[in-house]
Order: sequence, then structure tokens, then C-alpha cells
Amino acid sequence: MSDQNHRRMSYKYHAFILMLLLSFESIYAQIRMGVVAGPDLTTNTLNHVEIGVINPAVPCFCGVKYVDTKPAILYSAGFTLEYALSSAFSISAKTLFAANGWNQNVHYADFNPGTTAVTYDSKDKYRFNYFEVPLYFVFNSSLGKQGAAFHAGLGGFVAIALAGKYEFRLLGSQNITAGAGALTGHAIEDGLAVLTDSSNLIAINNLQRKLTNLSANGLNLGASGFLSVEMDNGFHYDLSFSAGFRNVLTGGFYPYPRQNRLIGLGFSVGYYFNKIKTDH
Repeated sequence: MSDQNHRRMSYKYHAFILMLLLSFESIYAQIRMGVVAGPDLTTNTLNHVEIGVINPAVPCFCGVKYVDTKPAILYSAGFTLEYALSSAFSISAKTLFAANGWNQNVHYADFNPGTTAVTYDSKDKYRFNYFEVPLYFVFNSSLGKQGAAFHAGLGGFVAIALAGKYEFRLLGSQNITAGAGALTGHAIEDGLAVLTDSSNLIAINNLQRKLTNLSANGLNLGASGFLSVEMDNGFHYDLSFSAGFRNVLTGGFYPYPRQNRLIGLGFSVGYYFNKIKTDH
């Protein structure tokens, strides 16, 4: 009786392992993996605005910034993973290294001119590196040409900030109390800080916030989608869009809360290493 029970248990164990292997094989047959990379056009919703500024480093050095935001051409690259639910629908996920940011044309002027009043123009750059994970529900359709297909995906993303940087490039400045003269030539005599081109860290964690007063959210969430054309050889060409739900900047030159969210449009080329095995 003991030997019979042992044999029965052995049969059940082997049957379970066999079913598990067949299940894994069935799941793997619906999965394909690949790589993707391409340029992104990203910008910020903070645009065509006037921002009151108070610089705590120089008492009463207060003014208004006129900000005109411009898109920046950056990039993203990473891996793709797709699971086929059927011939018409699938779930797609990506893991990306994404460079996001924007450029700004800035005009600053004191709103209460005095002995230390100043005006300047600058071109600023904001750059961030993210580890980004978009997830899509995808509709798939044949294009009529054998092997070619059209894909449309809609979903969202999670992005973890890896690094942030602010670049300031001075175009021109003037002591408006004296009416003329470059600020960099008269700053010390006028009691002003010297304005020069600079590059500064934007803090994305508590440790970095001890080093600078410029800070940003370490986590971003948003909506995203894409349209794609796939060829029979495994290459696909994607047009994607994204819109962040959280403010990027949280402290620094601007009074907060003020909406400043990333939006982006990207074009990428990808390649799938394998095809999904399906009887559909």
C-alpha cells in the first residue's frame, strides 16, 4: 500500500511538472522581446508666463521673470516586452533610459527699481535623466501586406528621476538704476551678485537638497500612447506621446505650487527578436 501511494504521488508530481512546463511554453509562445531607440521632442507646460521671483541670497532683490519655453530634442532607448492576448489585442511594456527637458528664453526685471535694480536676458536649459516604464494596452491590425501590421497603444508610465541639471547662459544684463552699463562690469560697485554662465545641480533626493535650493520631483507619473507600423522583418516605427501628471520643479527660482509638467512627442525605431507563435 505504501509503494502504491508512493507511485501515485510520483505520477501526480510528474504530471504537475509537465503541466507547468506546458503552461510556461504556452505563455512564452505569446511573448516577444526587442529593443527600441529614437529622438524625443520634450517641453514643459510652464510657458508664456510671468513669475514673481525672490532671491533669498540677496535681500530685497526681487523681480519678475518672463518665461518663454522652447522644446528640446533629446532621446530615449531601451527594451520592449509584448504579450499577445489575441491576434487583435496585446499588452506592451518598455523599460527606457529617457533624457527629458526643455529650453527657456528668460527676461528678468526688478519690479521695484532701486539702487540695486537690474535687468537681464538669458537662455536656460533644464535637463533630466529618467528610468521610465511605460505600459500599454495595444490594438493590432494587419495592413494587408503580408507580415506588416499597424499597432495603436494607450496607457501610462512611471518615471524615476536619475539626475537633474540647470544651465544658465547670460545674453545680456544692465544696471537699470544707472541706466546703462553691463552688470558684470559694475556688479561689485553696485552691490549685486555677478551674473555669469553657470551649470547647477537640480536635486532629486533629500541628500542632494542639502547641496542646492533647486529641486525636482524624484517620481513622475503620466499618460502615454503610441502609433506604430511594423514590417515583416521585425522592425517597427513608432510615433509616441506622453503627458506628465506631476510638477517637475518643486523649488528654486519659482514660487510653488505652479503647474510645470513635462509633455513629449517621440519617434523611435525598434526591432523584435522573435515573432509571437499563434494560431490566430
